Amino acid sequence: MKWKQKLDEVGLTEQTASQGIRNKISDYNSIVDAIEELKNSIKQPTLNDDVDSLKKDLQEFTVALEKHDNILVKSITLFDKNKEVYAKLQDNLKNKRLEKGGKTSEKVNTPIPEIKQVEKQANIAPILQPIGVSKEVPKKDNFSWLLLAGLAAVVTFGAVNIFKNKD
Repeated sequence: MKWKQKLDEVGLTEQTASQGIRNKISDYNSIVDAIEELKNSIKQPTLNDDVDSLKKDLQEFTVALEKHDNILVKSITLFDKNKEVYAKLQDNLKNKRLEKGGKTSEKVNTPIPEIKQVEKQANIAPILQPIGVSKEVPKKDNFSWLLLAGLAAVVTFGAVNIFKNKD
């Protein structure tokens, strides 16, 4: 498990790593569990198990485990390399959430003109709606649909009778 050594090398633990790395670690652990199950199935096969196909699956899972280990090492290296950038992004997201929620933070210094600009944009939206168009959708009357269908049927039968009489 090269990824555990890399985590120790950069000073991270599974809990302090990013969510993406934790997801990859979870995938890695599920592959390890699948390999253990395959090994147990090979040692104690049932009547329905094909040992040769289980051995092939075990080889495929072993190769997948090695690939996933390499992917984890690359992800950990990239995370460590860009740790400062990720920390700044996280602080920016945190500050934006605090601004949006109406809470203030010591790090948040937003100029007043930006707030006024947002208010102006919010006031423009209702003006752009078409005048004279109501937002309420009128209820459709079933009776009017029945009347329209009956009228269509009468016209259709009348046209059929006219064409029959000409022959």
